[in-house]
Amino acid sequence: MSNNDKVTLRGVTEGDRFRLRRWLAEPHVVQWWGSRAAAEAAMTMVQQSPTAVARMIDLDGETIGYAHAMDVADTGLPPGAWLADVFIGAETQRGKGRGARALELLRAEVFASTLATELAVRVGVGNEQAVRAIERVGFSWRALVADPSLGTCWVLAAPRG
Repeated sequence: MSNNDKVTLRGVTEGDRFRLRRWLAEPHVVQWWGSRAAAEAAMTMVQQSPTAVARMIDLDGETIGYAHAMDVADTGLPPGAWLADVFIGAETQRGKGRGARALELLRAEVFASTLATELAVRVGVGNEQAVRAIERVGFSWRALVADPSLGTCWVLAAPRG
């Protein structure tokens, strides 16, 4: 990613719904999120939660992706852990470190605004490129889990502080 590129996060608006629905049908997003129906349900749950964080990812004012994080006490993660998901929907912006930068920003926001003890991400075992990018921004392997939508996934997490 160029030093001149400015990745930022902003709140999700009603106007973002069409773009999100379109992105959720794309194969690389399906690989990351599973079925469109499951992804839409997760996004709706996060966006309606008073405590979760839902953000659009912008690059120099252009919307390129989506990120969210939520408290997930029932997922086998330690108490106080939050689970995050990030994807870059804009095809021309994939593979350039934008998702990793957005994950860094999301982690900073979650730790600044909640009592989360760690932030975790689930990644399908076949998505090695994503695992390596997530490791580069300070996440480390915690577990291997079965996900009903994605199959076997690595759990990578970054502790507070």
